[in-house]
Amino acid sequence: MSLENARKYLLKIPGAIEGMKGEETTFKVCCLLVNDFNLSSEETLNLLCEDWNNRCSPPWEKDELLEKIHNAKEYSTGRPGSKSKKHNKSSPKKEIVTRRLSDIESRELEYIDEPYILRGMLTLLSGDPGVSKSTLVREIAKNVSVGKSSLTTNEIDIGDVLYLTNEDSPEYVIRPRMEKIGADLSRIVLCEDSLTFDPESQVLIKKAIQENNICLLIVDPIIAYIGATKSANEATHVRETMSFLSNLARDCNIAVICIRHLNKSTIGGPAIYRGLGSIDFTAACRNEFHVYIHPDEKDMRLLFHVKTNVSALLEPLEYELVDGGAKNFRVSNMTIQDITSLSHRTHSKLEDAEEFLRSFIEANGGKAKSNELEIEAKKQGISQTTLKRARKKLCVSDQESSPYGNFWVVTLRTQEATSSDHIDEPQGTSGV
Repeated sequence: MSLENARKYLLKIPGAIEGMKGEETTFKVCCLLVNDFNLSSEETLNLLCEDWNNRCSPPWEKDELLEKIHNAKEYSTGRPGSKSKKHNKSSPKKEIVTRRLSDIESRELEYIDEPYILRGMLTLLSGDPGVSKSTLVREIAKNVSVGKSSLTTNEIDIGDVLYLTNEDSPEYVIRPRMEKIGADLSRIVLCEDSLTFDPESQVLIKKAIQENNICLLIVDPIIAYIGATKSANEATHVRETMSFLSNLARDCNIAVICIRHLNKSTIGGPAIYRGLGSIDFTAACRNEFHVYIHPDEKDMRLLFHVKTNVSALLEPLEYELVDGGAKNFRVSNMTIQDITSLSHRTHSKLEDAEEFLRSFIEANGGKAKSNELEIEAKKQGISQTTLKRARKKLCVSDQESSPYGNFWVVTLRTQEATSSDHIDEPQGTSGV
């Protein structure tokens, strides 16, 4: 009867996983079998080898299990509530493995797409709902699948991507959108099952990564994979999840990108505290980026680097949402403080640029040289993109001649003028 009860109980116990207290788990299982269920060493070994050991990663050798069974008989501390008479004995002490720093070989950072996507480490991408975070990670996945980055224009190594998501339909959303932006669909791997990062799923995910030769794992969103019985606000629960992903990235030498929502706070404090859930999400990642909607253009996004452990913070980027993808990445002169302080603003950036144009042109007699206008706008903190939009709305550009050659001048559009009056000024020829 004890053997059958032990067999049923063992079916409920997850297998031991290397790097996740596997030694301790195995020792406790052996203690339960030999002391609580009063099994012999032979019965315990046979029972472990029936099924449980096959669920361990990696499985134990028989002589290793025998050693642990012997230790359980001699040093068992059992489990809470155990009836074992040997609870007063201590378990065998583990040896601490040490290495001198001089014996450790330095390693260079490895990138999938330098300087943004690191191998062997975690990257966190955070943003409010609806800012198209998934569009950005699908663009990154496409880049890896075809070996060409639209984020940096780098030539990158072609690789396979494991995309874990439970928010979008593979048939109606993911495939059509990945196909539209030009991804190699044969290199994008989806998981058919609904998973959380419980011990058994962790083994399956690692196996899937190794079998499919994955180089990038995307988790969208990370909070959905913590598990229904755990809380994203509980530090210990978050650390368990992020520790698994960190070990996975290191052991498999892959890049891991986790998507997370921001909280509702928009003002005050460092940007890293805006993430939904525990700060331990941020602490576990080597890089964190925030995505925001551009305040002056609904189809543009801003990407801010808010946390790093491996380099200096990177310059902000702005990019456009085009045909279902993220395109035309370029450096932005906006800061994250500009975004978080917008609730105090009475004018948008575009309105500020329009006001600047009117005052500058009027101060110059109703006509201003284009190059001088751009120089002064830059001093005022107005980006070229915003200035261009304000000029298109308010101004007319024409060429004039001088002894030194032709140059562009800008005047305010009259009420009677139409858009056909506007001459597109060639890029890089703003004037003499």
